[in-house]
Amino acid sequence: NNRNNANEMEKIIENLKHFKDRLIRTLKKSPDIQILLDFPSTTACNIHIIRFSNEHALKMAKKKIDRIRQNPKYNDDYDILFRSINKADDSTKNLVGFIKPTQGKTYNIDIKNRLDPISQMLAT
Repeated sequence: NNRNNANEMEKIIENLKHFKDRLIRTLKKSPDIQILLDFPSTTACNIHIIRFSNEHALKMAKKKIDRIRQNPKYNDDYDILFRSINKADDSTKNLVGFIKPTQGKTYNIDIKNRLDPISQMLAT
């Protein structure tokens, strides 16, 4: 019985990956949707991380997904969500190196060469 459950789970995961890959390819084909980078999550098979070039590209991607949902061939077994990284789970935030805007940052000050971020900002 455990063997059947494991096989069933593998099948579900494979179908999910295939569906997700098709969606990503569809988004990449659209000239209005400019993607700076994308990669699958290493922590969850149902998460794909995409960085759009701007807000317009994100809006166009959402519209494209809405059109896909209206297609009768769309499988209602999957729910597609767009979430900003700051609303993602902790493992996804760690994967992309997310830092909250209000989180403290530490810089080493390079007084001699002034190549640190603080000295660069003060120089301008």
